[in-house]
Amino acid sequence: MFYTETWPTARKAHRCTLCTRTIRPGEKYRRGVALGDGTAWTFCECLHCRAVMDLADPTCGEYEYFADVLVDWDPQTITELRWKAQWRRGWTRRDGDLYPVPTRTEAAA
Repeated sequence: MFYTETWPTARKAHRCTLCTRTIRPGEKYRRGVALGDGTAWTFCECLHCRAVMDLADPTCGEYEYFADVLVDWDPQTITELRWKAQWRRGWTRRDGDLYPVPTRTEAAA
């Protein structure tokens, strides 16, 4: 199996595999490409989802995962609960701006 990932800056719009929001041009994102068992696939993941996925399942980088990890995630703090609600809204405020990318320092507070 072949797998590679990069962290490019979007030159055009992409769709995040986990929250389905549009990754806007100028945003950094995670892009993965895999080839195995005669099939090829790619995914795009926004920085917001990547940050929260590390909290929801610390082993998620070691295997293939999907949005159901975040659906089933049981937040342990008010901050984590707020992030899950923001994930459900596609990390977008009512005015169209994005919420800040979650950080581990906020999670610890």
